Amino acid sequence: MKIQKFRYEINRLLEFAMFKFYPIIAILLFLSGCGWGERWFEKTKEVNNYEKVALNLAKENRLLKLRINNLENKIHTLKLQNKYASILAKIGPNRRISSVEDEIDLVRFKEYNWTAEELLFVAEIEYERNDYEKAAQFYFALIKNYPKYQKINDRVIYNTALSSFESGHYNWSQQSFKILIKEYPNSKFYLSAKLWKALTLYKLGKKKKFRSKIKEFKELYRNTPEWRILSKHYERIKKN
Repeated sequence: MKIQKFRYEINRLLEFAMFKFYPIIAILLFLSGCGWGERWFEKTKEVNNYEKVALNLAKENRLLKLRINNLENKIHTLKLQNKYASILAKIGPNRRISSVEDEIDLVRFKEYNWTAEELLFVAEIEYERNDYEKAAQFYFALIKNYPKYQKINDRVIYNTALSSFESGHYNWSQQSFKILIKEYPNSKFYLSAKLWKALTLYKLGKKKKFRSKIKEFKELYRNTPEWRILSKHYERIKKN
């Protein structure tokens, strides 16, 4: 009895399916008999191929745009390098500055009409080359003539101050470290800037202020790497 009932239910489901989907089945059979079904499948396949080709072309287009952007950046960099080389040829070899009065202006801002981007470009190159004289002058010219330039950040100001210190421009160094300490209290260069700022006081002959800053640094930042570096020379400096 159970088997017969099961067969009965199956037959009813088949009849229902035939009744429900008969129009669709009839159309498909008709189209297949006329050859339309085959053409429809071929057309679908063709459309899918077009979509694949379109996707591949879009991908190639994106890659091409990236290559163009890279080439444009390289061309722009080469233009800056060429301008820098031509400027250096006109400026001539660098000479060590012994005092502010003897200073040679390596930038000649009014003469060469440097843009902010060009000044930063040259300054960064010279800083990496450890030519602190050129780096200091180009960095300082950047900050002086383009104080609102968006690429001026704590690192640029720190490099300005450090290259100024190394090249003997202690007033520039003092100004730059002061800006960094005031405007970037959360900078990773903050403590280092405070240390170097104190050393510029010593170089400028302001020994009383220097000793005061060293004492403050010793009390507040005794457990820092900066103080460990300075402490090696602390006693010797304090006696001078």
